This record gives sequence, structure tokens and C-alpha cells, in this order.
Amino acid sequence: MTLDGKNHGGVRVSIGDTRVVEGDSGAKVLDFVVQLSRAAEETIDLTYSTEDDLAAAGSDYVGVTD
Repeated sequence: MTLDGKNHGGVRVSIGDTRVVEGDSGAKVLDFVVQLSRAAEETIDLTYSTEDDLAAAGSDYVGVTD
């Protein structure tokens, strides 16, 4: 995760606990909260993407880059 390549006065981003809503079949939703360490003085653009580990994009989940 990057904060648009700028310092932003030391503002940091964190991701809280994740939760997967399980079911018997079909797509599942991953729910999580993204927080700033404090209020930013200007707009922050956040870039994110998924990354394979124990699961693989295309077969286990839908990969995302934004």
C-alpha cells in the first residue's frame, strides 16, 4: 500500500482485522477497515492491490488493483 508517494506529515495507514463471510457456495465477501493514524491535512490517494499467498488470483479469489 502506498500513500501516493508523499510524506503527508507522518500519517500512516493501517488495516484492521479482516472478516470473511463464509457460506456453502458462491462468492464470499472480505470485510476490513482501513484507518489513518490521524487526520490528514490534505487529500490522500491510496493505492492497493491483492497478492497471492495461500490463495491464487483467478482460481481462489478475484484479484484487484486500484
